[in-house]
Amino acid sequence: MIVQGSASPKKIWIRYIDENNNDVIRLTRNVIEKDITDEITNNIRKFYEYEEIEISIANRNNLEEYVLNNFDAIFEKGLSDLTLQKQIEEKDKQIKELIDNYKLLEVNQQTQDILTTIKQLTDMYGQTLDSIMFDILPNINTII
Repeated sequence: MIVQGSASPKKIWIRYIDENNNDVIRLTRNVIEKDITDEITNNIRKFYEYEEIEISIANRNNLEEYVLNNFDAIFEKGLSDLTLQKQIEEKDKQIKELIDNYKLLEVNQQTQDILTTIKQLTDMYGQTLDSIMFDILPNINTII
């Protein structure tokens, strides 16, 4: 992911050890230093734009050396993990929408069933729909 910051990032930043005893590290590459002019003061400020990923790696001796020796592969693995995570989140969102739509269909079907029953009662007893609705609506929660 592309990130911007006011400080030049370290290539490797060992952030912390997680609950599984893995090192969580942040890697950056393709750092570009840019100048930006403040519109109010006209002062020039430097900022940095770069690719950044965070990845969890099994704790080991000489971790920094290992990461440096395998930097490109680890960075690509981090990008792949990030892409996969986004796909999972999108699929989860789609599943929730499908579940919500299904619930709506269930409610619509229940409503249709009630209306069908009312129509049948109207046909059977010759009552108007309004009079049946007046009798049924106050008790609709007990019917459902």
